[in-house]
Amino acid sequence: MTTQKQEQQTYLTPHPRKKPFSLSEWLANSIQSTISMAVEAHLFFVMMVGSAFVGAIVWFLLFIFRVGFYFPLMVGVVVAIAVFRLLLNVKRQIFNDTTP
Repeated sequence: MTTQKQEQQTYLTPHPRKKPFSLSEWLANSIQSTISMAVEAHLFFVMMVGSAFVGAIVWFLLFIFRVGFYFPLMVGVVVAIAVFRLLLNVKRQIFNDTTP
């Protein structure tokens, strides 16, 4: 007596079926993306203001000690750019952001 195993054929679709359009899901996704963009813009603005503030403090301290006007201004701008780049790298590390 021989027993034969009958294999059941499975019918796989080549592509998963598309989900039907859901207005509530679309609305939730668009609200979520809008909020995330607003948070991103707010963080960017805070980083810009913070770095400009640090640069202004550096300029003010150098200006008080009579180093001149334009040299402290250039140093303040360089410090502000450096602080902004540092904060941007910290933000990328925290949020695992890979955008350049």
